[in-house]
Amino acid sequence: MSNQDDVRINILGIPIDRVGYIDVLDKIEYYIKKGGYHYIATVNPEFIMHAAQDSEFKKALQNSNLNTADGVGIVWASKYLAKTQKSNLKSQNLSITSRFIYKIKKIFWLKISLFSILFNRRWLYSEIPERVTGADLIWKIAKKAQDEGWKIFLLGAGEGVAGNVAGKLKSKFPKINIVGTYSGRPEEEGIADRVAGYEPDILFVAFGSPRQEKFIYNNLDKLNAKVVIGVGGTFDFIAGLARRAPRFMRRFGIEWLWRLVCQPFRIGRIINAFPKFVWKVWRGK
Repeated sequence: MSNQDDVRINILGIPIDRVGYIDVLDKIEYYIKKGGYHYIATVNPEFIMHAAQDSEFKKALQNSNLNTADGVGIVWASKYLAKTQKSNLKSQNLSITSRFIYKIKKIFWLKISLFSILFNRRWLYSEIPERVTGADLIWKIAKKAQDEGWKIFLLGAGEGVAGNVAGKLKSKFPKINIVGTYSGRPEEEGIADRVAGYEPDILFVAFGSPRQEKFIYNNLDKLNAKVVIGVGGTFDFIAGLARRAPRFMRRFGIEWLWRLVCQPFRIGRIINAFPKFVWKVWRGK
């Protein structure tokens, strides 16, 4: 990955990196050895839709060091845009007939790419090699951190949850170096200084989106952590306070259905993250 711009895909104004888990772990190792402060976001369609209405959140995502595809919708959009963006640029100066043909092609690729989510995943994942979710990434980083001796701090979630997560991680990786845990709130005075005193190599932040991304972006130079990653509800999953979708649902990208069954009040957010997102990507320039 020699040039970041070469491996980033622009989805409705938000850059997404063409990376898998191994690439992310390599990047983290590079960031820690390099020094300085770096920020990683795991982005799903709901992020991108919300960023369109929240300029601070959008700025936070646009200025991260690495944005991974957390959600099959992001993988789909990357493939669809790869098939249509070049033609879109050419269509600006085409005749009315040629533009009509171009729209037919867009509809064709829309159907093919959506169909591939269930039936041709190898083709779908040719732009972005795999989803990189916060819930899975934390375990892979924990293993690497044990091997490399990296210092980890866990920040966020409810009272006592971060400590519970630390225990779960230590039970699987006994030599992992978790230097501190704290629940806290992003608006809490002095919270950045509290973390900074531990000088962690990796800081996991579980305040939920978009609060955690805004917090990280606004405090990155104060946290004194080499790599900061927003992980949303991951602490609750590890602590057993919430259940992830079954593996087959995650595999086929229908976690939204699990969330709808478990939390029907989220239907508005789910509609925003799927049909509205698909519509905006299709209409987007």
